[in-house]
Amino acid sequence: AGGESSRSVNPERRRTVLLAWGENSSGQLGFGDFSTRILPQAVEYFRSASLARVVCGSRTTLALDTEGKVFAWGKGEDGALGIGERSTALKPRLLEGLLRAPIAQMTIRGAHVLALTERGQLWAWGRNEDGQLGTRGGAERPRDLTHSATPERVRGLMGVMVRHVA
Repeated sequence: AGGESSRSVNPERRRTVLLAWGENSSGQLGFGDFSTRILPQAVEYFRSASLARVVCGSRTTLALDTEGKVFAWGKGEDGALGIGERSTALKPRLLEGLLRAPIAQMTIRGAHVLALTERGQLWAWGRNEDGQLGTRGGAERPRDLTHSATPERVRGLMGVMVRHVA
């Protein structure tokens, strides 16, 4: 997927346009189809939105708006979309599970996501075969670690003010 760009003629009329292009086998470009794009194209869903950040996984894309809302689309098989379903989303979907916890930062690696709230709380979802989410207690054996299709607080960091995720 592509990136985001800001263009300003008049500071009062500034807007953000999300441009995407490339391979699209899982709908990760957000255009509602599986067609590959060789040139940058605006994602219409965000035409009037104010985006702060976009992160791209292997087949999943997430966007963060300036109000702290997270949107996800693309491959959801391992729960990386965080919407509670494990299906593909061809267009951006709002993560309703995080509406009470405005997000300030987020990162994705392959098929697992970390999101940091404005208050320093860390949430995680997606693939978890190696315990990379940090959401389960320490007593489970590796085979008990399951993928999470919805955001969960990282237990070991409750009560700790996290400042950055990468």
